[in-house]
Order: sequence, then C-alpha cells, then structure tokens
Amino acid sequence: MGTRPAKNGFLVAIIGSILIVGVFIAAIFSSQVAEADRYTIIVLVLVFSLAIFSALINRYFGKSLGRAMRASRSRAGDASALAEPELASVKRRSAPSQPFAYQVFDMNSTPDLSPAADALLKRAHKHYRSYVVNLAVGALLLWVSLSVVSLVSALLHSDLSISFDLLCGSMVALLAAFFIANPRRYPTSWTILIWGALNLLLLAPIIYVVIRSGVQIFMGRTEAGLVFLFILAGGVLAVYGMLFSILAYALRRQMAANKPLQLLALWVFNSANNLVSTLSGIGVTWQFLGTVQYLRGGDFTVDMGSLMRQKAADLVADTPEKLERGLQAFKYAPSWSGVYARNTLLCGDAVWKPAVHALLRNANAVAMSLFGFSESNQGCLYELGLLLDAFPIHRVLFLIDESTDLDFLLATLSKNWDNMTVDSPNRAERTAPVRIYRMSTRFDRPLEGYLLNRQGRHLIPGQTPSLEALGALSATQSTTARETECMLKLILEGVAR
Repeated sequence: MGTRPAKNGFLVAIIGSILIVGVFIAAIFSSQVAEADRYTIIVLVLVFSLAIFSALINRYFGKSLGRAMRASRSRAGDASALAEPELASVKRRSAPSQPFAYQVFDMNSTPDLSPAADALLKRAHKHYRSYVVNLAVGALLLWVSLSVVSLVSALLHSDLSISFDLLCGSMVALLAAFFIANPRRYPTSWTILIWGALNLLLLAPIIYVVIRSGVQIFMGRTEAGLVFLFILAGGVLAVYGMLFSILAYALRRQMAANKPLQLLALWVFNSANNLVSTLSGIGVTWQFLGTVQYLRGGDFTVDMGSLMRQKAADLVADTPEKLERGLQAFKYAPSWSGVYARNTLLCGDAVWKPAVHALLRNANAVAMSLFGFSESNQGCLYELGLLLDAFPIHRVLFLIDESTDLDFLLATLSKNWDNMTVDSPNRAERTAPVRIYRMSTRFDRPLEGYLLNRQGRHLIPGQTPSLEALGALSATQSTTARETECMLKLILEGVAR
C-alpha cells in the first residue's frame, strides 16, 4: 500500500517531464519562436533530458542490481568453500617487540611534507592545472568560434544568426569561470565541473547550427550561404575535437611517464555516503596520480557507466571466476581526457574477503573511513586486522570524526597489534605508529543542499541564504578544502616513505 503512491508519483513526474521536453523540442522548430530564444530552449531540453534519463536509469538498474545482490546472497552458502587457501589457513601470531603506538592528527597538527611527498603533490597539481587549462582553452575557442559563426550568419542574412545578447551572456559566463574556477586555485571538483559544463553549453549552439543547416540542405535548400555556414560550423566542431584530442594526448604522455599510484578505499559498513563525500575531494587530486579502488557492496552500488555496459547479475562478483574477471577489467592507464579512472568492484558475501586481499596486494596506500565505528557498529573488524597483518601501516590513514568511538577504536587496534601474524610487514624494529586523522567537518551529502559547519548548523534546501548562512557556507567550504589538503598530505607522506 505504501509503495503505490510513490510509484504513481514517479510515473507522473516522468510523464510530465517528457511532455515538457516534447513542448520544448516543438518550440525549437516553430517559426514563431525568436532565434535568440532557441538556444535557451536547447539548454533546457538538455537539462530535462538528462534528469529524465538519470531517473529512469537509476530506478531500473537499482531494482535490477538489488535482485542480483539478493540472488548472490542466496547462492553464497558456505563462504569458506570459495575462500582462498591463505584465508582458511591458521597463521602463527604473537605480539611484536615494538608496542602499539598511534598518532592523532587534525588540521592544526598535520606535519610538513617531506621532499619526496612534496614532489608527488606538486606533480599532481601540475597535471590538474594542465587538465583545467585544456578545458579553458576549449571554452575560449568555442566562444570565439561562436562569435565568428554569428558574424557570418549576420552577413549572409541567415535565419540561423546568434543573438548579440547570447554572445554577451556567454562572455560573462566565460569571465565568471576564470574568476570562480581559476586553474591555479586548490583543486576542487567544482572547478572541473564548471569548465566542463561551460564547454557543453558553448558547444550546443554550434551543434544546433550544424544540424539545422544540414536539415535545410537535405530538404533542398542549396544556397551558397547556407552551405558555407554548414561547412564553417562543422569545421569548428572538427577543429575543437582535434585541439582537445591533442591537448589530452600531451597530458596523457606526461602522466604516463610515472607509475600510477593506487589508493584503496575502505570503510565501516553503512558509512559509504560519508566515505564517497570525503574521498571526492582527495580524488580530484589523486586522479592525476593514479586510480582509486572501491570495493563496494550493500547500499554502496557501482557507477552508472558500469550499470549501462553490463547486466546487473554480471556486475556482482559472487564466484572466484567473476572476481578474477572483475579485477582484470580494472583500468590503470589515463583515460582519453587525461585522468585516471575509479576502479570499482561489487562483491557478493562469498568472495569479499579474497577481494580485499587481492586489492591490498596492489595498493600503494589505504584510506579507511571509521565514521560511526563503535561497539554497536563494528562492520570493519576483519579489515582492521588484515591491515595490521598484511599491509605496511605507515601507508594507511584512518579517518575519524565525532561519531567515532576513539577509545573503542584504539582498544581494537591495540588488541590486533598484540595478536599480529609473525610474517606481518609491521613487525619491523622501527615500525611507524598508526596514523589517525580526526576530521572537524562532516561530509554527509554536500551535493544535496546542506553543508554542516563546525557548530552543527546547516543550510536548509530551498531556503534563501542570509548573510549569516552565506558566511557559514564560506567557512565550511574553506574548512573542507583544508581538511582535504591535510588528508592528502598524510596519504602522500606514507606513500613516499
């Protein structure tokens, strides 16, 4: 009974959105609509179409993936039958000669970088700036091309001329992007998003001119001016594509000169949203150093691209054979645009332990979110013990916040330390202490309308921001950037050691 209204509401929303898009498309080709308004309508069509597509894909694949996960659990049976021999065997354990030690860092106590770690950070920032500059050059080329196409259209008295208001508005957006998303500022996902969106918005009118003039030529209009305009706009698209490909190729060559680093993300069960939000900041910089590996399960699903390329049942690795195929599908080279991908693996209950072992073998660093870790939420005890047994602890950074029971965490780590396997890499005479970063900012859902400041006040979605709210938002964003920088420095310090 409770799901029927929700389903009906979803269908009504989708049907209504489709009708709106249909009206917009009809308006594009209507002779009663001013040419200057057509490009605004194109943008609205793109936005509505993307929203509809995302909603339908999420709903369909979300249900399909849920069924696949439930089927995987029912087939799991005895997980030990699928486990690797090293997991089933009993290893000798004893307390190391060096007692358990730990360090807790925060924004005010993060140490300075060593020369090796500083070189890694500078290299990542250099590649990031090159990537954003590529997007900025593309946007600038598109605006100049848009102006040329508009001028030629006006000289030819074509009905495809672009209004002066649109050119001025796009110029303001271009200048605002240089001011807000300056490539030399600290790396943020918003900078890349702004420049990427600006490229798409400036590309839309040129594509429209190509399609509209091409349709008119196909329908029998062969005026020299129309043909010239079609060739000019098509040439702009070709030049833009070649320029971006050349710039991206140069960036890929620079990045490929160094071996990619692999960051493995682990977390307490049911705290995946916090981890994604936290690592989204670190990942902006890390994607120019190497890949981020996610071992996903439960409510933490795979990315949209994987869902569209494969069947949901094939995405769930619930046998050793599927696990091996999933690991072999990981990408370790820069993508066509010049950034490393995020590798994701969705495991069933039967093989998640072997998957953790496999990912740890190739990892250069581990960032483990312990948000919410307590006696009542111990959904990561196996991973904590495994890190001390099989991975150099100086390359691990534990992340905590106010929801973490630090005393219980330290007691758990100390117990595992005193019961370490005899072949652990952490039994060396001069083992680094366990490193813990205490976060002062929560990253629950930064893209869903409310950011928490340090006092716990939040902005309500849809509320008109007051001066006080704007100040809190600014302070939170500033604190978030500092948190990200400190965490990244600690991770790189462990890698460079």
